[in-house]
Amino acid sequence: MRLAICLASFALAAVACSSSKASNPNSTVEGKVAASTFALGAPTAVEAINESGARTHAALAADGTFKLVVAKGHVYRLVTLTPTGEVPLVFPRNGGRLDRAFRVSSGAAVVSLGNVRHFDKAPVSGFTVMSAVAPAPSGAQQSGGALGECVDGTIMGTGAACVDDEGKTECEGGNAGADDQADGECVNGKDAKTGAACTDGDQQGETADAAQPMAIPEKNPPNDVSGCNDGENDGEEADD
Repeated sequence: MRLAICLASFALAAVACSSSKASNPNSTVEGKVAASTFALGAPTAVEAINESGARTHAALAADGTFKLVVAKGHVYRLVTLTPTGEVPLVFPRNGGRLDRAFRVSSGAAVVSLGNVRHFDKAPVSGFTVMSAVAPAPSGAQQSGGALGECVDGTIMGTGAACVDDEGKTECEGGNAGADDQADGECVNGKDAKTGAACTDGDQQGETADAAQPMAIPEKNPPNDVSGCNDGENDGEEADD
């Protein structure tokens, strides 16, 4: 009888373990390069470069789409590879700042950049940054969106260059972690999970030269890609 109980308990434990969410320490960065905007040669790939210089490569598909798989716990810069050299991806922020880097603190996150267009230099008037706190456009509807709305990198009705900067992290399958989970988040110079020294993406000090060529995505990544449930905390209290 005791043997039967033990076997049943073991079977239940095995089922419980097998149903646990598998950990995923990686996140993805995806988008679509508008090759026609690169006048000096169509790009062939996009690369992510972390703080130590290690590179992750993603070749462009025939339609210009790409997907990079990047490990959490690093700060990344992105570049497009063209026949004439590298063109940095730049993220216009409020206040006129042209950021180069962002941090990935969570696995199981998805950074969707949308269309990526080439600029020989930043517009004289700068980029209009549409944040989540900005009021919704109230203009009349026209083909493609409302007047004043940022669509495919331009303001509807004026054609001015713009970028969406909502600052929200998307998670695979909607598996958002708790806001206070802080799994691997860089807080006061230390990784919240490991205690290792780190630097936030928005504290890197890497900004772009407004007079140099750049590639601008339709949507900015968050300064810190975090908050997704990547499964790495599963089972930590199993011995309790």
